[in-house]
Amino acid sequence: MKTIVNKGTDPYYNLALEEYLLRRWKREEELFYLWRNSPVVVVGRNQNVFSEVNLRETEKDGVPIVRRVSGGGSVYHDLGNLNFTFLAPYSKENLNNYRKFTEPILSVLNGLGVPAEFSGKSDLVVDGKKISGNAQSFLGGRMIHHGTLLFDADLERLNSYLKMKESISSFAVRSRPSQVANLKAYFPEGFGIQDLASKLLEEIVLNSGGEVIHLREEELAEVEELKNEKYLSWDWNYGESPEFAIKAPEASVRVKEGRIRDFCSDLLPEGGKSLEPGLLGTRFLEKEVEAALSGIEEGIKRRIIDALFK
Repeated sequence: MKTIVNKGTDPYYNLALEEYLLRRWKREEELFYLWRNSPVVVVGRNQNVFSEVNLRETEKDGVPIVRRVSGGGSVYHDLGNLNFTFLAPYSKENLNNYRKFTEPILSVLNGLGVPAEFSGKSDLVVDGKKISGNAQSFLGGRMIHHGTLLFDADLERLNSYLKMKESISSFAVRSRPSQVANLKAYFPEGFGIQDLASKLLEEIVLNSGGEVIHLREEELAEVEELKNEKYLSWDWNYGESPEFAIKAPEASVRVKEGRIRDFCSDLLPEGGKSLEPGLLGTRFLEKEVEAALSGIEEGIKRRIIDALFK
């Protein structure tokens, strides 16, 4: 087992790095590495951003949303959360074997006196509260298994941002709400997230004869290119959301590829047919829809916007 050093906290880059390793890693070594993100909401590959995330709150706080290549639910990352990634061969033994990949993590936590245990399909819990969610993705002969470790994350923000909107009708995969906890409470005072990171690397990689390897300059450049072309794009992060509809007394819409395809409101003459040329194709973001409705009476506009985005 080898490791790479990734001290950057740019979520767009870090998710691009994972996909790059999954797609392009030509070396034989299996990898385990740790990384952290600045505040961000990360949604699963098949999830609907518009139903999973409280977009009003993330926009107010300037917190970005990024889609990853693996399935599973939505998560909130900040510098109080430690992420881990395994890059391994794709095999029947490894696929969906969440116990296998989380066993080394549990071993380290238990060895440090934390009563963590495996729960459900893919979670780690302490005292019944979730401290780690895990997901996988595979391509060709390789797969990644990655997970979170809540150490000292802002749980108030986590609970504020990850709120599902029940009024949206969609076939997208939905997150499973869980009670969460931070690991910091289970460690002695003065034990920090970097101490945990060092212990994980020591036990999982270094004590078994592994070593640190470095990506070449041309590889780093390819990661940066993938970040710019895909992970910074609205089409990937929002537009990949499965088609959905909202039906409210004030208005109804159908949204596909993140853009409005049908719109109707009984608050407007003829159901708002005169507004369709400006609305159809508009990205389903509150500010853009509000701008497209700028010609109608303010009170009616506010009722429609709140019905669609509250």
